[in-house]
Amino acid sequence: MATQLLPAVNGDGLPVVPMSEDQKYLFDLKGWIALPGLLDEAQLEPVREHQMRFLYHPEELPPAERDNHGGPSQVLLDEPAVVGVLNEVISHPPLAASDCYGFRFDHTYTSHRQAGHDNFNPHGGGGLFNFSGDSHWTNETRDRLSLFTCYNTVNAKWGKGCPPPEVIAAMPPLRRTLFRGVWHGMREVPAINKYHDEANTGRFAAG
Repeated sequence: MATQLLPAVNGDGLPVVPMSEDQKYLFDLKGWIALPGLLDEAQLEPVREHQMRFLYHPEELPPAERDNHGGPSQVLLDEPAVVGVLNEVISHPPLAASDCYGFRFDHTYTSHRQAGHDNFNPHGGGGLFNFSGDSHWTNETRDRLSLFTCYNTVNAKWGKGCPPPEVIAAMPPLRRTLFRGVWHGMREVPAINKYHDEANTGRFAAG
């Protein structure tokens, strides 16, 4: 991969952490990789607070923070080690540069599973050995908060959702490139969101 065309830092100017050879091997073997401990408690606390306010009291947030990835939570979009994986797995170097990512944001959601909750039904990715309603969240003595974010190649976007323009405008320039204009859907699949969204404003488009 022509890594010289990929950003060397993330939106906050932190150096991107490339995948190690061991990580590449594990990803090729399993099709997924876990990156534990990327954020410490001091970094996570404002993210948790923002997620809970967005879920339950979004009106208390300023417009520029009123989204899953607004305010302090925006750092999750291009955490350096995550960028390293995305650069390796789905980035398209010819459409990337030092100030532009070669992949894009697709869609996201926040899930808050309260202690004792027993009705969590993630789709599990649709794998051959997944069962309907399977879940590995077995600890029922404390709440679980998770933020799921899907990324895509530059030339495609399946989910229509995007952060409001005010949220994107508050991000650093490099991070904003995750939301550039895009053709929705693919020619090979009929009737799947076939439209061009130049401003990539998704559900917030006027008209």
